[in-house]
Parts: sequence; structure tokens; C-alpha cells
Amino acid sequence: MKQILFLSIAFLYFSTSLIAQDFRIVDRVKSLTREKKFDAEKQSKIKTIDRPFLTKEELEAKQETIVTTKFDAFAKLDKTIFDFGKIYQTAEGATATFSTTNIGTTPLILNRVQASCGCMVPNWNKEPIAPGATSVITVKYNTMARPGYFNKTITIYANNEVKEIYIKGIVE
Repeated sequence: MKQILFLSIAFLYFSTSLIAQDFRIVDRVKSLTREKKFDAEKQSKIKTIDRPFLTKEELEAKQETIVTTKFDAFAKLDKTIFDFGKIYQTAEGATATFSTTNIGTTPLILNRVQASCGCMVPNWNKEPIAPGATSVITVKYNTMARPGYFNKTITIYANNEVKEIYIKGIVE
């Protein structure tokens, strides 16, 4: 009698664990199927989006095929390098200004202007720049305790492009 009871309990235990394992396998298969379906949907959406880093010439060439585009804003900088020449160590530092003009047909947004090191502080207008309008980017360079030659990079992240500007000079 004890053997029959033991065998029936063992049978129930193993059969329920097998059923639970089957459910886990079914859940995993469903999960993988959903992931593949999601990846396929994501991939199909990626194929339909135009790449955002088109040049103005490429946009004009594709004008017949593009119905609407939200990346038709282009920044034209008055200069890409500001040379201070010889400057002196002062508490005020030295300031460079760069003008950017939107030569596109939609507003240009300067999302971020990032200095390559902590010795510079960029300042820019965070409001959208209308087509044909101009905005100023100022970069203040801290000259204190930094004697010698310097060449620094500032990266401009706009809504459709990334550009770099540079400041250089000699601190005496």
C-alpha cells in the first residue's frame, strides 16, 4: 500500500512538473514570436524613413520623390575657425562669436552645442531659427592658468546635422 501511495505521489509530481515545463516552453516560444514580429515591424518602419543627413543638393535632386520632409533646415556658419591670436590670462577669459544662418525652408533647431573640454562655455539661442534668419553662438574660453597654444573643438548638434567649429590661439 505504501508503495502504491508513493508511486502515485511521484507520478503526480513528475507529471505536474512536466506540464509546468511545457507551459514555460510555450510562453518562451510566444515571447520569441512576438519579438520577431516586433523586429519585423521595426525593420519595415526603418526602411521607410529617409536618412536625416541629406545634403541640400541631395534634397533638391530627390524633390520629385519626397512628399514631405522634416529635415530641410541647414546651418550656414560665417566661419568655422576663430583665431584669437595672442591673448593674456584674465579673469574674464576670451570670447569668440560664430553666426549661423538657416538656409533651409524649415526652422533650424540647435539642440546642443558641446565643448570638447571644461575650459569653454558655449552659449546659444535655444529657440528655433526661422528660414533665412541668423543666430549667434558665443564661446567663452577660460584663459586662467592655461598658458601656451590651444586648439579646441565645439560640436553643434542641430535637428538634421552635426557641425564642428574651432577656437585657437596662444595664451601668454
